[in-house]
Amino acid sequence: MKKEDQRKVIRLDDLMKIVNTTGREDSKGWIVARLMDLGYVKKDSESFLSVKEKYTEEELRKMVVKFVKIDKKDTERLLRSETSSLKNVLLNLGYEEKELKGKSREQLEQIAVETVGDKSLLKPSLENSSTPEKKVTKFSDFIKDHPLSDAVTLDDKIKEHQERVKSRQREQSEKKAIKTMDMSVSLDNKIKEHKERVAKKRMPKTVKKVWDKVRVQEVINADEETLRADAIWAGYSQSAIKGKNTQELRSMIFDKVKLDNQSMISVLSSPSISQLKQVLVGYGASWDDVASKERDELEKMYISRVGLDDIIEARDDVKKQELIYGSKLNHRYENSLIALRRERGKEIAKELKTIKTPEARETFLNGLSQAEREDVVSYQSVKNLAKDAARIQNEFIENALT
Repeated sequence: MKKEDQRKVIRLDDLMKIVNTTGREDSKGWIVARLMDLGYVKKDSESFLSVKEKYTEEELRKMVVKFVKIDKKDTERLLRSETSSLKNVLLNLGYEEKELKGKSREQLEQIAVETVGDKSLLKPSLENSSTPEKKVTKFSDFIKDHPLSDAVTLDDKIKEHQERVKSRQREQSEKKAIKTMDMSVSLDNKIKEHKERVAKKRMPKTVKKVWDKVRVQEVINADEETLRADAIWAGYSQSAIKGKNTQELRSMIFDKVKLDNQSMISVLSSPSISQLKQVLVGYGASWDDVASKERDELEKMYISRVGLDDIIEARDDVKKQELIYGSKLNHRYENSLIALRRERGKEIAKELKTIKTPEARETFLNGLSQAEREDVVSYQSVKNLAKDAARIQNEFIENALT
């Protein structure tokens, strides 16, 4: 067995492929075969069967991280991931749910680095402890020998308190809004549906991972095995991805990630529509849906799937960068964006018109984003201009006939 500092360095994605056994009938055999590939089990049937029978699946998972580790770049990537993703990685590496239950974010990061990461990223509070470290032989030993709860700082306590205060404020605000809506007996079904939408909007949004076009292209072209590893990395559990096909896995991944602003707009601005079609398929559309569509139809599909507000924010950010650096994309998609915003403004204006009480209108308006407000104002302005034009035309006709 190799010493810990002599472990082979592999990519995080490759490590996840080794320990991810979702959908495999012989999960133990899969891991043993990977250990053979790494050179830690002799490549003969006798050794294969011996190791497979001798160890449980959990022990085999833990055995993998005794032989391999990830580099500093991938360790930093792991530490930047969402807590759910970080926890899923640890579960796939052999930890039990009860071992991770109640652990803070900092504690999970420390366990991940100690288990499989670059040790230079260990926090000083653990790495520079005056108590000599024992050699870690079991995951549970690490938890016993390093009371991570002692590493919680005053700043951590303050942060936890602030989060609790914010959570209570959100709950009180939602209760007040719901109470105000309930006071209006004239609210019809449409308003009740909107009340639910407002409550949903006020809940904290899940922060999506930001990928560039290259990473998205990798997912679009990936095989099923790679997609399963990507889905685990994106934050899904093994049970969530069990039985999913490649298209379903891609759609699940794209529910958790989004393109960076520059990539988001460059896809829309590309001279060729093939890239736009590929990304739409990545987001869950079928090739039959996109094959025969014109560019403006594809642009609207893409904007709708990504989200109007996200596209607007990305466009504004890209245009600011263009002013600074002088480069310029072809923002040909803006006609499609304007059409979708006008349609959204019309729908919101219709819904607003059905709300009778001032309290309900205030609740409705508070639930709108800045871009949604702008869309309503823009729609009303165009509508008023059309009314004025019709009135002037009628007056001209009446004057001509008199």
